Amino acid sequence: AEAEDVAAAGLGDTLLIGDAAAPDGFAICHHGRGSEASEGQVLVKFAAARGGAGGGDRFRRLLAACESFAARRGAATIVAGTNTGRAQAYEIMQGAGFRTTMNGIAMTRPDTEGYNRPGAFVVDDWR
Repeated sequence: AEAEDVAAAGLGDTLLIGDAAAPDGFAICHHGRGSEASEGQVLVKFAAARGGAGGGDRFRRLLAACESFAARRGAATIVAGTNTGRAQAYEIMQGAGFRTTMNGIAMTRPDTEGYNRPGAFVVDDWR
């Protein structure tokens, strides 16, 4: 629904990597006037790459697709965030040149399954 809303309102685009029928990953990116992205930015509102074997490589390809998308729009900055509990995603983002500019806290019950864990390749924006 979020991807459809972003497209219908002209606030950005949804990127897919891999086969369109069974994508390896997707990113909902905001850009332009009226979106949540600031001037000259692309904001990755939500993105996820399929985990498991090769998950890190799929996540790298997804980040590269976001970078390409931003470059085609003339954006100087990409804003994207992940929880450090997703250690592999966080390390890959750091290796790709992403830097921390804002810290937040996610409170969850102990020993519960969720996506703030290693092996989850997710970008999300909690603003």
